[in-house]
Amino acid sequence: ILISVQLLLDKEIGGLRDETVQIEKEINRVGDSMSSKMNILQNKADDIGNVAGLSLEKQKEVLKGQSEALNGLQSLTQFQSKALEESRAVLQQLANFGHEQQEELLQRQEKLQQAHDHLVNIKENKVKRFKINNTQKRVCLDHVNNSLPQ
Repeated sequence: ILISVQLLLDKEIGGLRDETVQIEKEINRVGDSMSSKMNILQNKADDIGNVAGLSLEKQKEVLKGQSEALNGLQSLTQFQSKALEESRAVLQQLANFGHEQQEELLQRQEKLQQAHDHLVNIKENKVKRFKINNTQKRVCLDHVNNSLPQ
């Protein structure tokens, strides 16, 4: 009986050994599979990290470009503002100059009108004196003609 128990135990132990070997093989297979999947996951995580890094770099470039564009826009706005102020100043100077020229023109027109009126007055006085002188000459001639014997 002891031998049969021993054989039975040996058979059971052999079965357990075989089962243990199978379990170890399964554990190794699962471990290898998990290791492979972990490597794949690590590679994907690395890829995601690389893409995220590139994305951050691109975002930095975009932000830098936006900042430069805003600086350029601010510079352009300042230039336009300065140009507008200068334009307004020049327009005001031109308006003042035009007003001064208009005033000067009006004064000259007034002086010309006064000179014209003075010349017309002188002419009228000369015409009156001429008529008076002619009238006096006729009267004198008439008087001389009437005084002469006929």
